Amino acid sequence: MCLALQIGAAIGFTITPFPVVSVSRDALSFFRIPCPICLTDRSGEPHPVLDDWFDSLENAQEAALSWLIDQGLISPATSSAEQLRHVSLHVGLERRTSTGAWRTLRYAGLTGVS
Repeated sequence: MCLALQIGAAIGFTITPFPVVSVSRDALSFFRIPCPICLTDRSGEPHPVLDDWFDSLENAQEAALSWLIDQGLISPATSSAEQLRHVSLHVGLERRTSTGAWRTLRYAGLTGVS
């Protein structure tokens, strides 16, 4: 028994050690963001630059919009409807379900606007 446990027992405290559990980074990421959003390229693969997990659709689209502006593919002065159309042209969206499966929300290139 270690010294801290011996001292605790001597003064009347009951100290119960907790078991050490090893958890992978993927498991921690899964629990930190239960249903994350990912950005994809036009082939449905993880986006080569924006390959990250986002906690909301809004945060994912904001990151995509910032990247498009930084790349010079869209002007910051463009209307919000046109900005959303450009994001839809360049970036797809996937969401991880609570079971761990991925579901496509939108393919890149499909805007739904004619």
